[in-house]
Amino acid sequence: MPIADEWAGQLCSTVQGDRFVNVSEQWQWTSDAQDASLIELFGLDAATGAIAHQFTFTDLGRVRGVEFSPSGRFLYVADWPVNAAPQTYVRRLFQYDLWAADIQGSRVLLDSESGTNWALPSITALGLAPDGRIYMAREPFVPYLSVIEQPDLSAPACGFVQKASTPARQ
Repeated sequence: MPIADEWAGQLCSTVQGDRFVNVSEQWQWTSDAQDASLIELFGLDAATGAIAHQFTFTDLGRVRGVEFSPSGRFLYVADWPVNAAPQTYVRRLFQYDLWAADIQGSRVLLDSESGTNWALPSITALGLAPDGRIYMAREPFVPYLSVIEQPDLSAPACGFVQKASTPARQ
């Protein structure tokens, strides 16, 4: 599961513990600059503790969530770039195939929403559950979870469902 601090970034490792992604925020909170995150993939040798940089992801905005598929083959990334003029807010969810020869070229858009309202629902966290699915929390005040039903399959077979379930409330 990801360890997150909305303002500082995130760390997320594979179930196998052999890779992790590091998301670092770049502080650009101005109306004429696009918010951006630096997201890098690293390999980890569990025996020696050695860390090796493997890949830097490009063309992403502010990353809101990252999660690996159970096998570690796919990485899911949720971001929200802010376009300068006019203020248009976009929320996106991507799948990357980490076994592909061209990781950046393997990127597939699974979901996208846009609007001019800052309160546009966004994916705020991704989490791999014990049932093997990746669930997504959304905000603000969104009463449902989104889900990737089979995250170890290439898109669209992975089965992204935007309004998958409504958690019981008491």
